[in-house]
Amino acid sequence: MLVPYVWHLVSHAASDGLREAGTRTLPGEARRFGHLQDTPEVQSAWDASLRCAKEMGSDTVILRTPPSFTPGSVNQARLAAFVEARAAEGLHVVWELDGLWEPAATLALARKLSINTLVPAFEGTGRPVQQTYEHRWLRIDAAGATERLRGALAESLVFALANADALEDTTILFSGARAHANLRSFARSLDAAEL
Repeated sequence: MLVPYVWHLVSHAASDGLREAGTRTLPGEARRFGHLQDTPEVQSAWDASLRCAKEMGSDTVILRTPPSFTPGSVNQARLAAFVEARAAEGLHVVWELDGLWEPAATLALARKLSINTLVPAFEGTGRPVQQTYEHRWLRIDAAGATERLRGALAESLVFALANADALEDTTILFSGARAHANLRSFARSLDAAEL
């Protein structure tokens, strides 16, 4: 399944630095982009994201929000409105967040909005994330401990998943240059565990 990311012009403000790093942009004042604002500029950026999702045949999009998208009531309301509008278009939102959001509050909001969150599968220590897997997508990428998903790491994740509640809600996303190799390592560990 191909799942596109929402264009950063929808989610990231000019002060988040991605607008300057991007190779494509849209006309409009920089301050009117990002943070899921209700502006024509954000709507134009969303329209481009929607076209990509339709072309990929995806019913899901990943929304990455920056650390500056803090957990206050304004941003929670903007996220709720964004999710509701996407649901009306037949799309499910997976939210990849960064910053000050606490795991318990994030899970409560994900439940309320009926969305999933995307989190790293491993903590900085190389251990599987200890949070509940309910409403979670787990990302295994080419960074940190999962740059190369060695047997012991794959086995520890299989063990954590085998003992988890709400496992049926969990999706594992393999990304980055080593995605296929990491997927093979994980599959070998699954086969060895006979799950």
